[in-house]
Amino acid sequence: MEIRNFIEKYYDLRVNEDKNGMKVLFVPKGEGVLEENVVWFERAKRGWSRKPIPTRNNFVIVDAHLTPLLDFMHSYFSLNQDNYPEVRRTLVEMSIEVIDNHFKGE
Repeated sequence: MEIRNFIEKYYDLRVNEDKNGMKVLFVPKGEGVLEENVVWFERAKRGWSRKPIPTRNNFVIVDAHLTPLLDFMHSYFSLNQDNYPEVRRTLVEMSIEVIDNHFKGE
């Protein structure tokens, strides 16, 4: 299953910054057909007891709304519970790459 190619084919990944932190938006390329998905990032704070997923820019993932994307992928790949760790890992990696590239100016 080539998750990354599928996402790149059907979604544009964009960074949006607001007062609450950063967001990576998975914006569908087709108009009105698919719903937007989002991964929220915040600056890492001192004293967090758990080790969140770090980026080079000290932003960590704090939440995500990816249900529409997962439903869409399920219709193409017939995903089951065994596939979800790989799918989640790919979505996290892609989100972190987008944030890192945003700060590099790419």
